[in-house]
Amino acid sequence: MGRLGLRGFLAHLSYVYEGASKLMGLAAAVLTLIDMGSILSTMPYVTGAPSPSSSPIFFMASMVLALYSLSMVYSFLSELESGHAAFFLSHPLSPLGYVMSWVIACVALPSAVYALCIVASVAIIDPRLLSSIATKEVAYSVLEVAIATLLSFLVGMGFKRRSVGFAAWVFTYLLAPFLIPIVAMLVTGSLSPPDEALLIASILAPYKYYTMFAHSAYNISEAAVALSSTVLVVCLVGAIAVYARAVFEVS
Repeated sequence: MGRLGLRGFLAHLSYVYEGASKLMGLAAAVLTLIDMGSILSTMPYVTGAPSPSSSPIFFMASMVLALYSLSMVYSFLSELESGHAAFFLSHPLSPLGYVMSWVIACVALPSAVYALCIVASVAIIDPRLLSSIATKEVAYSVLEVAIATLLSFLVGMGFKRRSVGFAAWVFTYLLAPFLIPIVAMLVTGSLSPPDEALLIASILAPYKYYTMFAHSAYNISEAAVALSSTVLVVCLVGAIAVYARAVFEVS
């Protein structure tokens, strides 16, 4: 990416950020309030590990992050579907730079704001608790949202349809983590889901499965799940980049 291309990329990223700044500010405020509620509800036993009482509140914060990221994907697909993307590509901005600026706006920026809101919430209540932040929960929720967001981004971009992207997000984030074990049980005739099905579901939704099985006899390695989820995120970003460079065309 040359100097001119980099300038166009940064200009478009700034444009996307400015357009979403109000919504991001609202999401940050809601996240901070939810996180503060989660911290206050578990003050007697802040340990760095997820407690049963904090999980529902923490899930709400994760859902806010997911919905905000989805709204950004929807904005991108609306621009693509309506043909407005052609205006930006008529400037010194490559398809790769255009798409990657949206990827950053949909995944990287919301994840950074999410983490900062958690840190700010803890610091406001008691800075001494900063070392007690459940970083594993935060990392898993960021990975889970990133996977659903990137899959909906890629599928929606391929079809150039907002509805298809939204359907992909609903399936990946809300349905697949629970349908995969159920379908596997029906196929195998087992009373419990096979480890392979749980592994696939855990890779797609590491946060959901971590909170459900953290205190049970879960036979799947957390390290394997975290690594596999991270690799999946990298592969999805790579697939989006390849598509943008080789196939992406604005109709």
